[in-house]
Amino acid sequence: RQLTPDAVTYRNITASLVQGGVFDRAIACFREAEALGLGGQRRTSERGRLFDFHDLPRDVAKALASIAVLDVAVEAPLSDRPSSEELIFIVGQGHGSDEHGVVVGPALWWFLENEFEPPLAVRQDPNNPGRLRVSLESINNWATTSQGALLREPE
Repeated sequence: RQLTPDAVTYRNITASLVQGGVFDRAIACFREAEALGLGGQRRTSERGRLFDFHDLPRDVAKALASIAVLDVAVEAPLSDRPSSEELIFIVGQGHGSDEHGVVVGPALWWFLENEFEPPLAVRQDPNNPGRLRVSLESINNWATTSQGALLREPE
């Protein structure tokens, strides 16, 4: 009898790959789970630029954020889009969090500003503190200056 991985298996593998710094494989694992219908519907309205991170562990959220950034980076050049456009990450306000409080939002904010070179421009949504907004202009800048590197090189 053959065993088939489920959503929990894929999440654990993705998280382990992120923790190990193997982002290309983490992204591939997450995309495979999505293709099998095991990732849930994460991309929502607003032309596919609204991503829901509710119930994702911190490291799996980093993989999804990387996928969102990469997908935008390969779209039409920024000159074909309004410079005010943004990715929106729904990270929640911590109401469903355990005793450690809000985890995903601060972790993603740090990740996007510190692990991408050049850093991505992130801000909290002024009307909804459970959402992060990532400037498409900063993603375009990253894509055109990073020379294909997903993240900063380890020091």
